[in-house]
Amino acid sequence: MSLHTSLFIILLGALTTFTSCQNVKEKPSELIGQWEGIVTKGMEENDIKRFAIQLDGNNEMTQILVKNGKESAIVQQIKIKGNTLSTIDNQYESTYSLKNDTLTLTTDKLVIQYVKKEEK
Repeated sequence: MSLHTSLFIILLGALTTFTSCQNVKEKPSELIGQWEGIVTKGMEENDIKRFAIQLDGNNEMTQILVKNGKESAIVQQIKIKGNTLSTIDNQYESTYSLKNDTLTLTTDKLVIQYVKKEEK
């Protein structure tokens, strides 16, 4: 499996985890919004130019990935329980932490950081 495919799957799984397990009222409101991924050297070497997620508070997460000049978006149902994010089908799981405006998702293979995008 290529790095891109692995990263994409892990991102989807980790991010999909965000919103399903709790009711909308119970979800941390600070998670809701748009988050821009921090592109690292390894990602750039694999032509990943941008990745982002949007959490809407309705158990949906939209993941955006720009690679090789092409943008793709995937919408997934997610759940959150404690500080664990997972997909509805529990195929992917990560833990998350928030510090100021930085969201960090951690899986057994990756640590991915996102910065909250300012609303206009």
